[in-house]
Amino acid sequence: MRGRRQHAGSLAATGLLVAAALASPARAAQSPEPASGAAPTGSPTREEFQALRDEVTQLRALVPTQAHTMVDVEHQFANLWFAARERNWPLARFYFNETRGRIAWTVRIRPVRKLESGADLPLAPFVQNIEDVGFTPLKAAIEARDSRAVKVAYQRTLDACYACHKAVEKPQLKPEVPQHPGALLIRMQPEPGVQ
Repeated sequence: MRGRRQHAGSLAATGLLVAAALASPARAAQSPEPASGAAPTGSPTREEFQALRDEVTQLRALVPTQAHTMVDVEHQFANLWFAARERNWPLARFYFNETRGRIAWTVRIRPVRKLESGADLPLAPFVQNIEDVGFTPLKAAIEARDSRAVKVAYQRTLDACYACHKAVEKPQLKPEVPQHPGALLIRMQPEPGVQ
């Protein structure tokens, strides 16, 4: 069963990459479009198939690692903490949305983790837990401009993140409330009169 799921996941990823390659400008330049209404000329040639495989290999090499996207998550989530601490609610909302988007990107890149035992661990349930116990109350706290509720929801989000880290056999990655913002160029304090 594990092999079939992994194979199905690989096929799905390959299918997406093939679709992207077929739509790529390089592919369009190599294969003129058939005249309007004309049927395709049949199966791709061996050379066309190899060129497509090469493009898929190239596209796979461009996809960032999950470790890279998690650095983005850390950056955005740390900034959210400081924006909320300074009561800069528009900026906190921005960083909340960025964090949520980076988590989704991370799981799209690698939806299933391989454990040392060889077992597959789907990440979707962990993301749903982060959403339920962390992001939903955190968003509500930001919208309510409730600093105390932000602190509680932020810590619950960190705890949910750590549950995922432990499950994927990375307990050494223990998140905590940040001591410094991730962004050094962004002013965390709100502009006077802007909330």
